[in-house]
Amino acid sequence: MRIAKYLSRAGLASRREAESWVTQSRITINGTVVSHPSTRVHEHDEVCVDGQPVKPPQDITLWAFHKPLDVVVSRAGHGTTTIYDLLPETLARIHPVGRLDQNSEGLLLLTNHGGVKRYLEHPATGIERRYTVVVTGPGPAPRRLPPRALAQLRAGITVDGVAYRPMKVTLGGTAPSGGPRLHLTLTEGKNREIRRAMAAVGFPVQSLQRTGYGCVRLGRLPAGQYAPVSGAMQARLLAGYAPTGAESDTRSAP
Repeated sequence: MRIAKYLSRAGLASRREAESWVTQSRITINGTVVSHPSTRVHEHDEVCVDGQPVKPPQDITLWAFHKPLDVVVSRAGHGTTTIYDLLPETLARIHPVGRLDQNSEGLLLLTNHGGVKRYLEHPATGIERRYTVVVTGPGPAPRRLPPRALAQLRAGITVDGVAYRPMKVTLGGTAPSGGPRLHLTLTEGKNREIRRAMAAVGFPVQSLQRTGYGCVRLGRLPAGQYAPVSGAMQARLLAGYAPTGAESDTRSAP
């Protein structure tokens, strides 16, 4: 395993950060300063950063996190609470799988493995993301979406030149606010996809919660809390995952 990937998998830095550490002569392997980012680490090597030993990378691990409202999925909050403010120091270097915007809540998967993150996010995997959404509409508060709006969402819609895949949409009754409640299922996660699609059919989103990602469910996990995804559930979710040669040996494109 190349040194940059080793440090990334160990949760200490991104691969780009690790490569910059190499140029700063901060990394040693068995007491020898590493001079090139392609240097490989073998099973029994001792790796140190700034003289401090590095624990070997962990196995692939996933966590489920209930992102609250008004929390951003970012390392730099610029005055706003971030998910890392709510997570323990031991998870300071984990990767979020996709994002939820500041005004959305619900299930956010976290992983210690960049390749798994990319696999779970990629539309080609076809992994379903499930949401419960409450919308508003024009005029007196409607209790359900008209067939025209449902047909547009189910057929796929293009908004400002961005094409969104067909959504599975089922009606979920009326929310306490009086607006229609919908259950939506997507197989990709473009930026603010649900909000833009719903606004385009005339029913802006009032509230949005992600309730499932693949076989993982939000369930009763309290807001702001996290829990490890079981080994059996991880195996189901990653059944189609296989590291590529490029992922094993080089930095993948962002």
